[in-house]
This record gives sequence, C-alpha cells and structure tokens, in this order.
Amino acid sequence: MLVEKSSKEALEYYIKGKPVTALWIGEDGGMNAMPLSDILDRPENHFLVDVPAVVNPDFEQAVQEMTGTDQVDPEEIIQAVYETQESITPPQRSRRKGWKKKR
Repeated sequence: MLVEKSSKEALEYYIKGKPVTALWIGEDGGMNAMPLSDILDRPENHFLVDVPAVVNPDFEQAVQEMTGTDQVDPEEIIQAVYETQESITPPQRSRRKGWKKKR
C-alpha cells in the first residue's frame, strides 16, 4: 500500500534503505511513477548542498593583520589619493587651426 509522505520523510525512508516511489503530474496531465532510486541515480542530476565554511588559518591571520594596530588610517589613504590626483595634469586637446565645425 502506498502512502503520501513529504519529501523530507520520503528521503528519510530512502536513506534507511526502504523503497520509495516518486509520483508526479506530467505536462500532459498524466501521472508518472518511478522509483526514487532511478531518479536520484541519473547522471544528469546535480545536487548542491550548503556546507559550513572550512577555517583557513592563513586567511584568519591576514584578517588579524589588517585589523591590527598597524593598520593604515583611512584619512591618510584619502590624502594620498588627492595628492596624486593633483600632481597629474589632464590631457590637452589639440585644435587644428582653420578647422570649421560641420553643420
């Protein structure tokens, strides 16, 4: 006898080794039934799982170095950018003598 279960319950049954039949309605309105094992074993299926991040000690050390007391003051960076921009002269456009704009 088949009993309707939620997807979570159906997967729990499948993991325990019990046979699970998946039933869905096709585009034509007809019902299709197939063993869940056949659906999950198809090579075109891809499953994405959210896993906890792995701690990277090098990254942690880099973050600690950046947030330490030897960190550069943001005001110093802004001042350096302004000084650099002031020392750069913008490009000049050359004008041809005797050249008239077309209308």
